[in-house]
Amino acid sequence: PPPRGPPPLSERGVTLAQHVAATHFADMGITKIVSSPFLRCLQTASIVRETLDLQDVHFVLDNGLCEVFNASKCYVNKEPMLLSAAEVESTIPGAVDWSVTRWGHREKMPRWGEREAEAHKRYKSSIRRLASMRDGKADQVILLCTHGEALATWYESLEPGTCVYEANFCSYVQATHHGDHMYKVERTYGVNFIAN
Repeated sequence: PPPRGPPPLSERGVTLAQHVAATHFADMGITKIVSSPFLRCLQTASIVRETLDLQDVHFVLDNGLCEVFNASKCYVNKEPMLLSAAEVESTIPGAVDWSVTRWGHREKMPRWGEREAEAHKRYKSSIRRLASMRDGKADQVILLCTHGEALATWYESLEPGTCVYEANFCSYVQATHHGDHMYKVERTYGVNFIAN
C-alpha cells in the first residue's frame, strides 16, 4: 500500500498548537478555516477550533495548501496516500464542511515529484485565491492551516527583499487585505528571515 506521509502531531506539537491558538489567535475573530489535507494541518486546524471554541466555524480542505509534493518534503519515497473523508471524520469528527466546493479543491493534488519552484507558484496562487474569497463579508478573518514552505513563500511575496530561512511549527503571518490583491503584514510569529 502507499505510504502515509508525515506522522501525526506529537504531544508537544498539540500543546504548542493550543498555546499559539490561545495566546495569538484569540483576538483575531476567525470566521473561516481552510486547511491543507495533510494530517498535521488538519489536527492543528481542529486544535485551533477547539481551543477558541469555534464550533460554528467548520473548516474546508484545499489541496493548493498541501506540502511540497515530493519525497524530501513528504518524508516518503513514493506518493503518499492522504486520509479519506471517512478517516478524516473518525480523526476529527464534524470539523470539516464537506459540502463546500467553492472554497475547497479536494480533487486535485499536485503531481508527485513537484519541484519547489512549482510549489512556490502554487502557494502564491492558492493563498491569493483563498484570501480573496470573502463570501461578500469585508470583515472576514480566514485562517489558512498550511506548511512552512507555503508560509515562507507567502511572507516573501508580501515583503519583497526578504528571505525566510525558517518557519517554525505553528508559525504564522497575519496579513490584512487592502484592496485589489494588496496585503499588509500585521504581525508574525516563528518566522525567521533576513532582509536584503
